[in-house]
Amino acid sequence: MLVRRWKGYAEEAWAATVYLDDAVHGPQEAMKAISDQLARQGLPLNAFTKRLGELRQRQKAAEHGLPAGVGSPGAEAAAHAGLTAAGAALGVPLGVDQLARSAGQLMGQRRERRDGELLNDPVGEVTPVFVKDLTEAARDRSQVVLFFDVYEQTGPGLDRWLRDLVDERYGELPSTVVVVIAGQGKLAPAVWGEMMPHVEEVVLDSFTEDEARDLLSRKGITDEATVTAILDVSDRLPVLVDMLASHRPTGPGEVIDPAESAVERFLRWETDPARRRAILDCALPQEVDADIYRALLDPEAAAGAEAWLAKLPFVTSHGGRYRYHDVVRTQILRLQRNQSANDWTHRHTTLADHHAHQRTTLETSLPDTDGRWANEQWRDHRAAEMYHRLCATPYDNRLAILEDCVHAASASTETLTRWVRLIYRAGHDSNHTTLTERATALGNNSAEADPETALRHILDQPGLSTTTRAHAYRARGRHHRTAGNHEQAVTDLTRAIELNPGDELNHYWRGLAHHAAGNYEQAITDLTRAIELEPDDALNHLWRGLAHHEAGNYEQAITDLTRAIELNPDNASNHHWRGTTHHEAGNYEQAITDLTRAIGLNPDDASNHRWRGT
Repeated sequence: MLVRRWKGYAEEAWAATVYLDDAVHGPQEAMKAISDQLARQGLPLNAFTKRLGELRQRQKAAEHGLPAGVGSPGAEAAAHAGLTAAGAALGVPLGVDQLARSAGQLMGQRRERRDGELLNDPVGEVTPVFVKDLTEAARDRSQVVLFFDVYEQTGPGLDRWLRDLVDERYGELPSTVVVVIAGQGKLAPAVWGEMMPHVEEVVLDSFTEDEARDLLSRKGITDEATVTAILDVSDRLPVLVDMLASHRPTGPGEVIDPAESAVERFLRWETDPARRRAILDCALPQEVDADIYRALLDPEAAAGAEAWLAKLPFVTSHGGRYRYHDVVRTQILRLQRNQSANDWTHRHTTLADHHAHQRTTLETSLPDTDGRWANEQWRDHRAAEMYHRLCATPYDNRLAILEDCVHAASASTETLTRWVRLIYRAGHDSNHTTLTERATALGNNSAEADPETALRHILDQPGLSTTTRAHAYRARGRHHRTAGNHEQAVTDLTRAIELNPGDELNHYWRGLAHHAAGNYEQAITDLTRAIELEPDDALNHLWRGLAHHEAGNYEQAITDLTRAIELNPDNASNHHWRGTTHHEAGNYEQAITDLTRAIGLNPDDASNHRWRGT
């Protein structure tokens, strides 16, 4: 409520405001969300948007192993041309080829370092551009205020980056950029210690643990088990701590659940039974919008919901979405669980089915699994669906959520982190310790989930289908390959092939791992099998062409790259690599034609111009 009020005050003072909650799970998502919200207020961060697009292209290329001119034949050829001319002028008869290879490698290494910096520290690369754009945007408004809500959930993934942002590690920010952090706990001293003199802290009405213990001690309650029970069920709300202490419990078994009393206090002003029921039901989802309350409530209650939801003192609204304060929602959820397990399961299942319907509708235009996981709207519905299914029937969905985590690990570290936190939240909200323990094992205690740790845990679990197990090995193999652990990558991908030899992607990724390790003949063998299984996938032909190229089989390489162009004529990389292969083979006119086409498709890629000039 306080955050909402501050946001309103800022907007009245002609400030641009940004509101972020637990829909963001890391710095890249936060910067993208800030950029999107500011753009809607007429303050686009154009340079950052372009840089982020480049980063994502590089990440996608790295995921598929697409080389971006690194140590390429074209680099060596360009160096050869320059050094041949220099050698002729200086009368140097020998060693030009060796010098050309060295110079070509140097050019490639410089490009590789630039790309490596972007991929190894993407946040460090894009944040300075973000800061520069944000500074420009701040000049057009009285202030730019960034609100980070529910920070107890997002803090682990954002803390270090946000501290560095405020500390101006990425560039100087004007004083008109204000950061507001709202959460249940204090800022971590280990991260924010040096910045605390510059932080204005506003403490709300929940007790700290020490304050709650002090009150209980003054009430004569000192038994540790009893104190722990009171702290657990009260969420340290002063009114609840005092109420529980007033009963003078002498053991944890005498500590009553305060949920009913707490909820009664929250709803004491609402006399309409139907409205009270609707308020309780709307607390079940993590956030509510018009589609959700229409699916959850009867038509009469749903028709007026928008009018009264935003007026609730413990609800914040943002862009047509409503979120209950965590303390209030926790008490309502506990009451709902205690009153009727059947109703709890039924209502969560209703919500899960709603999101499943929305998700499957989207899938008509997203037939590919990878495409679905790359689509933000699809991920949102899938995440909400699985949250509600875990709350309703955690045991029945124990394998489905692990399968989701495999897909999430394949998509990105941020997506995996989101899914691990989803599991923890479902366990917390439904009081299922097996779920919170599962989240901890998958890496919930870390700022961001580690794909290798999560996949190792998943592969240790019984009951996984053969397809899911093969997919997990493939996902781990891909992460090994990206990290440069080529031997482990080949081992995992070989296991994936053993489990599911008919999956073209298993052969494709092992082919890329062999290619990265310099095993070109093995790469050709794997990619040939991938082509047999999926002959119309341009990437299979592109990569076999590149493997042939590295092996010196230029004619076969040109054949494969030509097929890649036939299948995907608008991909600049296909024309670029056939052009450089023609160059290597001495077919300069064909090389110029291909590189001219690559320039037409991607005029901002300097390598296309450089190799055509060569």
